[in-house]
Amino acid sequence: MKSLVKDTTEFNLLIKKYISKKYLNNGNRLIRDYRILIEENSLYFVESPNYILFYEDCEDFYNLYYFIDREHDNVNLEDVKCNKPIVFDEVIKNGDESSEVIKCFLGSGFKKYLSRNYREFKLGEKQFNLPEEVEFASVDEVDLICNLQDSNIDKYTGNILSKENMLRAIEDKQVLSIKDKGKTVGYLRFLKEKKTVSLEGIVVDRDYRGSGLAKKLVEYFISYFSASDYKKIALWVRDDNLGAEKLYDYFGFESGKYICHNYIKF
Repeated sequence: MKSLVKDTTEFNLLIKKYISKKYLNNGNRLIRDYRILIEENSLYFVESPNYILFYEDCEDFYNLYYFIDREHDNVNLEDVKCNKPIVFDEVIKNGDESSEVIKCFLGSGFKKYLSRNYREFKLGEKQFNLPEEVEFASVDEVDLICNLQDSNIDKYTGNILSKENMLRAIEDKQVLSIKDKGKTVGYLRFLKEKKTVSLEGIVVDRDYRGSGLAKKLVEYFISYFSASDYKKIALWVRDDNLGAEKLYDYFGFESGKYICHNYIKF
């Protein structure tokens, strides 16, 4: 049975036992975001002698983060029973086979959902004029941006934000918006981590696609951070999103050596 993670002290005590080469895990994003999840009372865990599973409650589904002993022949994933879909991902090098632990999840009813490719861009190599249509989003745009997000981003794998968290991202200047005749018709959201900027999502209203607005958002994004101390932009793009792949090819985003496989259990 799942238990709520009460505070960061409890989380750190739990995770300390499992952060080692002895355990397979997919916990990078969890470790990045755990403070926010705990603050929102949305992080749960199930612990057994040889693994711990963390569940991020995303309202419509759970994000699953696993830390499992490499000697996992006796892993019992009966704990993975919830009243809504469960999603998790596994990052591996291109050409590698999925880890043995994935077979445990597949045997528990999970199915492969989609794959995403890692790409990156070295900042400072190119710089563009800042398009006038693009600016940092303002708080009065939050509803329009959330509507664009909810209508276009895959809810299971797209890191969709609640209105409250989107508002926080706007206030923290982590969202760009683009307008047409004063109407917000697209946005780009990002996160800053050490020397890397992570592109978390980009959307242009369907009625405005093909008019170069996504290109202008990326031009502004690259130019803005080229004048900073950040070294690169990183992103994950679905392998079936040919339009996005073409956009990143245009700007010279290099294909990385990693691929992320997403799995889901309904």
